[in-house]
Amino acid sequence: MAVWSEVSLAGFGTRLRIDPEYYQPRYLELANVLASQKPVLLGSLAFVTDGIHASPVFDSGSGIRYISAKSVRDGFFDLENTEEISLELHKANPRTALRVDDVIISSVGTIGFCAVVSADMLPSNCDRHVGIVRIRDKAQFDPHFLCAFLNSKYGRFQTLREATGNVQLNLFIYSIAKLQIPVLAKQNQIGDLVRNALTFRRKAAELYTLASQVFNEHLKIPVPDLGSELSYEAEIGELIRRERWDSEFYRPKYKRIIKAMLKGKITKVASMSSALISLTNGHTPLRHDLSEGDVTFLTAEHVYDFQIDYESDKRILSLHHKGELARTALKNGDVLVTIKGKVGNCAIVHGLERPTNVNQDVALLSLQPSVEKHYFSAWLNSNLGKEMVRQFSTGAINPFLGLGNIRKLPFPIADPKDSALIAGKVQELVEAGQKALAESRRVLRQAVSMVESMIEN
Repeated sequence: MAVWSEVSLAGFGTRLRIDPEYYQPRYLELANVLASQKPVLLGSLAFVTDGIHASPVFDSGSGIRYISAKSVRDGFFDLENTEEISLELHKANPRTALRVDDVIISSVGTIGFCAVVSADMLPSNCDRHVGIVRIRDKAQFDPHFLCAFLNSKYGRFQTLREATGNVQLNLFIYSIAKLQIPVLAKQNQIGDLVRNALTFRRKAAELYTLASQVFNEHLKIPVPDLGSELSYEAEIGELIRRERWDSEFYRPKYKRIIKAMLKGKITKVASMSSALISLTNGHTPLRHDLSEGDVTFLTAEHVYDFQIDYESDKRILSLHHKGELARTALKNGDVLVTIKGKVGNCAIVHGLERPTNVNQDVALLSLQPSVEKHYFSAWLNSNLGKEMVRQFSTGAINPFLGLGNIRKLPFPIADPKDSALIAGKVQELVEAGQKALAESRRVLRQAVSMVESMIEN
């Protein structure tokens, strides 16, 4: 990034922008290359709006997803922790109700990420922190091509350039409508690549879902009643022993889960501490700019059930990695568990290509040699494991799973032959999912690269 740039007074006047960042030489160079393609304004191709401005009314179980800026990634949606809104709010906002092939752009925080809405994520609505781009004539202009273009350097520089604000960037809808879009001859071919990439991603999601079901199915655990009673009792002695005073901790469904596991092929239920050799988490180096450094820095948003996204834009320095954070320097085979926000996601480090570390929202576990790692992850990522994580977490709005509470989590112990079979099946499914995800990323990069090559040539 240039430390300084200059522009004539006439340049300020024609663009109606007086912030010097807008006139960075890098931006001007990319704009000049794009201009050779005689681009058109996005607003001439599509209807552009944003999401609901009113305060949301959340209703878990409604089935209506509420898409926010954090849901939009580089070419796809991260729906793992998407909240749900009430049917009444959804019906009251038909303008913002998402449709198939809508292109959604993050407009607050991380600017310019975009993805295309598919039928399997509907019904959905969205908040005001995303832009909705609805192509008027999809036969003439491919929404998936637009996704590839906006995720290319020629799209990304424009969204960053048009954003305003110092502490938190905002990309307003009138700025989205002004984005310059090239109408390329092979846009359908590029769109097909993006669609293929999303097909691979859906295949990966199916494989990870199957992996999450192996634990219950193989151990023949009967389905417990997970309903929550309006009232229930707990003895004062149990409160003292457990050192928990929040009523949610004592919901009867948690005892029913333990009983269900013991009715299956679980021999006994111990505490998680019996499975651990060590347990720790990282931290964020004091006063360090996370945009600088040569070591990848992962947070809870990068750890999912059975998978880790190593494409983090956060960085720390080697002196942090080898010094104060040496204990959390990752290596293949390490077990990670998220402990803040989206708590309880468990994945095994695999395929590390560069030095990588974690922050305070991710726990690093070392397991006893007798504990199969993929059996361990199968338990935590199962629906019953996630229920027990909720029991031991604290905080309603922003859940937190302290290291001490990880040690107290129930850990079901099965016959070694059963745990080995579960571990083998889960590993097989996870590795197939990883291959599908890798192919999805490769094809998406190919689409973006094709866009950039056609603009430049």
